[in-house]
Amino acid sequence: MMSTHDFKEKLMQWRSKAQQAKHPFELKQQLMHFFSVADDKFIIAKIDKKLLDDLCAVYYSIQSIEAFPDSHVREYLFRICIDRTLIIFEEMVQHCDN
Repeated sequence: MMSTHDFKEKLMQWRSKAQQAKHPFELKQQLMHFFSVADDKFIIAKIDKKLLDDLCAVYYSIQSIEAFPDSHVREYLFRICIDRTLIIFEEMVQHCDN
């Protein structure tokens, strides 16, 4: 199992990369990387399963963005997904500090 310190360091890296995403595909790639590397047992035991569920919801929201024909709507939804991802990562970091 990953240490709390190591997980916090990784979270801060993922948060930084998510913040730099310019396209839904980039954010989706970052979340796919998170899900492939993150220790879900650690998150459930030490952080909060709800935050992991929320991050999954963001991932699926990203997938549906391209269905909207209006580019302004897609951009708006993409920004919401980035904001929500950053909030979730920040909440996970705060759980590491407790």
